[in-house]
Amino acid sequence: MKESITYVEDAADCIMTAIERGPSVWDRAYNIAVEQEVNLEEILRMMANAMNVTITKTDGSNGNLHMYPTVFTGGIDIHLAKELLSFEPTDLKEAVVRSIKWYDDEFVRSFEYRESMISDLLARIVPRAKRAEVYLAVDRELSKAGVVDTNYRSKRKGDIENMEKFERIKPEL
Repeated sequence: MKESITYVEDAADCIMTAIERGPSVWDRAYNIAVEQEVNLEEILRMMANAMNVTITKTDGSNGNLHMYPTVFTGGIDIHLAKELLSFEPTDLKEAVVRSIKWYDDEFVRSFEYRESMISDLLARIVPRAKRAEVYLAVDRELSKAGVVDTNYRSKRKGDIENMEKFERIKPEL
């Protein structure tokens, strides 16, 4: 089944439009989403393409996207937002590219965000045997951006066992 995806910038624009237009558009529920509907494998492939990586294996399922909030009945109807808020949805590929760029920028810029994301990945997704590869990849990507984070740099040197598992002390700049 294919589902709708909401691009956060579209949602923010519609909220601002509703505020500006006033009471005549208030007290209604609007569905805000891109026009293209996708399944899980399609969105993962779009994300991989935007990040310039190759997906070599999937589990073969084209199951639903399980994000919150979500609907489980397929795509949503956005006509009311188009009609009353002059909503023009962002193209899905453009939304994916912009979202990936935002996450990339935040990953480099924000120590707290980076630590939170990596901790979640390690705790929920990455098998223990693959964690060293994640640390090396993080250090490589930060190095490309000119950022040295000693937590990941020491892992590159092979000192994985001596690092704290999930909580790290923020390095002094």
